[in-house]
Amino acid sequence: AARPEWVNRHVINDTDFEEERIWCLVQYSPSINIFNSFITLFHFLIPFIINSCSIIIVVILTSRSRSLVQSSLSFMEHFKLQFKEYKHHFIASCALVLLALPRLIISFISGCMKSPNKSWLFLSAYLISFLPSIMIFVIYVLPSKNYKTELYNVLQKRLRRFRDRI
Repeated sequence: AARPEWVNRHVINDTDFEEERIWCLVQYSPSINIFNSFITLFHFLIPFIINSCSIIIVVILTSRSRSLVQSSLSFMEHFKLQFKEYKHHFIASCALVLLALPRLIISFISGCMKSPNKSWLFLSAYLISFLPSIMIFVIYVLPSKNYKTELYNVLQKRLRRFRDRI
């Protein structure tokens, strides 16, 4: 069993004369570092692989069924048409991976680092990696009539409960 993170945390004084900062680093044993790296990669790659495989399977199955029904076009022609139709899913999946890369890279950086003068750049790169999670609401809930109606109903119920308590 691994010790909690706060047990492994060490406070390091940064002796940068321009801006003194204190960095709090977590130092684990090598076996826990390997486990953490595996889990981080697993949580990064597996959803991308599952999403990509699902899209490919949908494109192949749709192309196969359409080629059986519409024999005027070959399977490859149907495949190309279906790929064009589902291309935005591939692009979205790749964009999610690209946006999550800064967080993945930062998670593998360990040990001491000199306090950079432009720390806002590192912070910005880290925060950009959370955009896909934040944008799920904007991309999936707001455009959908069903999700928007359900959101409205839930918010109305919560507002009524809040008013009843006051």
